[in-house]
Amino acid sequence: MKKTLALILSAMLMFSLAACGGEPAADSSADGTSASADGSSDGSTVANNSSASSNSSSEPEQEPAYELNRANCFSNGFAFIRFRDTTSGKYYCGTIDAKGKLQGYFEGSSINDSTNTIGTNTSGYIYTQNYDNATVSVVGPDGKVSTHSLGADKRLYATLGDGYVIIEEHQAGFDSEDWVYHLYDGSGKELTTFSYGCTVNVQYKGEGIFVFKPNSDKEFTAEQITARNDYGRGVQYVDLYCAKSNVWQKDQLVMTSSAAFEGNLQCQDGILMLRGASHQQNSRNPNPGEYTYVDSEGVLKSITVPQENGKEPFYLGHRDGVMLFTDRSNSQAVPVYRYDVASGKWSSYQGNYADKMHTSTSYPSVTGEGYTAISLKGADSRVYTMLLDKDLKEVWDEPILGIPSAITGGTVYLFDPDNTSTLCSYDLKGKLLGEIKNVNRDAFQPEDGVIPQQEPHGRARPWGPLFLLCQAVKKQITISFDIPRASFLPPT
Repeated sequence: MKKTLALILSAMLMFSLAACGGEPAADSSADGTSASADGSSDGSTVANNSSASSNSSSEPEQEPAYELNRANCFSNGFAFIRFRDTTSGKYYCGTIDAKGKLQGYFEGSSINDSTNTIGTNTSGYIYTQNYDNATVSVVGPDGKVSTHSLGADKRLYATLGDGYVIIEEHQAGFDSEDWVYHLYDGSGKELTTFSYGCTVNVQYKGEGIFVFKPNSDKEFTAEQITARNDYGRGVQYVDLYCAKSNVWQKDQLVMTSSAAFEGNLQCQDGILMLRGASHQQNSRNPNPGEYTYVDSEGVLKSITVPQENGKEPFYLGHRDGVMLFTDRSNSQAVPVYRYDVASGKWSSYQGNYADKMHTSTSYPSVTGEGYTAISLKGADSRVYTMLLDKDLKEVWDEPILGIPSAITGGTVYLFDPDNTSTLCSYDLKGKLLGEIKNVNRDAFQPEDGVIPQQEPHGRARPWGPLFLLCQAVKKQITISFDIPRASFLPPT
């Protein structure tokens, strides 16, 4: 007898249309067994059409009841979820696509499975170790598994997201000691091996860009030391690796804290800003107004902000071939400048609201799809937004109350300045599309028109239902995840 189980997750779009959607359908699927009895799995694929002998017990089988416990934000069309069967008490990890369809899943725990990874993008990859930590497995969004053996001299160093894994190999002898690092992609392919004769600190910036810094002092030339000291504090040498093109950029100066841009900035649309300088004339300003970045192909490039754009240029971010800068030498109104990467053209906002502009954590500006949303300070000291076109001309008839957060999919997202867990979406003409409650602003990353949302559900169960908020379907819907009762195969 075949039976299909459905994991029901409420998915609400807080738009003004009437609710619709139905009950999940009950199908049939083959029974199977689980590879893990202790709640920890070494990874698996879903056998959608596996067959097994029917249950010989005369007692009726209890129907499982699934509830969602955790969901990460979407990345490359996939999101990590964790759910459990309240009947048996078993936990499962899996991935869903942007339509809410369950992809690969397995019983047990995941390395992603902790509260501090709620906002982590993994592009649909799940990392898991078996009960004795002898292997680490990467379950891809398609359910395929790659497994890496560990041992006395090999340990899991890091699971970095997007399927990337680093295995550390300790090599020790009478005359020497070394730590060799192996970087693998989500398919299990070894991309590069590196060694510094010591342990190393690794940061993954996204889009295949890695930053490596040895945990011991390295000798630099006099020229390198001078170049580093010229920038002052918060500058260090690191090695960059770009996985997409298998390119290393050795001994690159990067700013860890500066007045040029936010520290630890992640890669945005294939660009990682490394360092920048002001136009202030002082002894520690080797390259006035110059900003240097690396793209995801490993190519280093530099641009110089025109002096007329301000004494202290500040990099706000990049999206769709456009960089945003501002000038922080003025403590009052702050202008925004736009740099077109392809054409090299600079433009600045000189419109009706220039004297109302501010840029800070509370007053951000964002760009996307050729548009720029700027923050304005109203007479009531609240944050308003004006949408600008590619020439930085006003698009909306008047500013709209809200903190700009993203422009994507023809939609502008604004957080309520009085309640930053409330998100409002507008079309490019300024028409309100909907209001979404209980959104984590820090983890908000809209992608594929889907916004994951979880509501608090009391102290005993800290995470309640998942809401998938889809731009394309402007009504309340119910999404069911078909979970076949299949064999959970251990990775090989």
